[in-house]
Amino acid sequence: MKIAVLNGEPWQMDFLKNISDTELITAQNTEMLFAQKANAFIIFNITQEYLNIKEDNLPVLLGCVCKSNKEMNVAANVIRFNDWNGFLEKTKWEISGETTPGILNLFHHLGKEPIFCSDVPGFISARIIALIINEAYIALAEGVSTKGEIDIAMRLGTNYSYGPFEWCEKIGRKNIYFLLSNLSNSDERYLPAPLLVKECNL
Repeated sequence: MKIAVLNGEPWQMDFLKNISDTELITAQNTEMLFAQKANAFIIFNITQEYLNIKEDNLPVLLGCVCKSNKEMNVAANVIRFNDWNGFLEKTKWEISGETTPGILNLFHHLGKEPIFCSDVPGFISARIIALIINEAYIALAEGVSTKGEIDIAMRLGTNYSYGPFEWCEKIGRKNIYFLLSNLSNSDERYLPAPLLVKECNL
């Protein structure tokens, strides 16, 4: 399968390179991307941008956690997925969009099982983890404990792979901030903690 890719970080490209029978084509912009004769397209690391992706029969995977398909007004052939570090390597991907044979074939080729979710920012897992990270920053600011101790307590108490601050480092503070900020537009409990905002240098 020939896949054209835009905005891939080295670790994201390494994931794709490990998939057998795959030819990767990298592009510098969306115009170059869709000019490629590929079977599918993957665009990584979309946060606040709005893309004009033309209607097509070929599947497009859009790595975007912080915005919904509806917010970005994407075409019907676009499937949104979580491309954050710590999620890409999972065998099951939370996605939103319309199911087509081409999409299902692409996921089969990638060796991933699609979990179809409502078209909301954060899907399910990322939304919950972002909220936990935010609460951890609030606890840190209140002097409840240190980052290291909070991470240890969460790992031991919940059997999570990472503590909240470890997750934050892996995912990226600004990714967490952008997701919380967008979610807080409709629910104030997602307001980013002041200490998180400070560490993002925003």
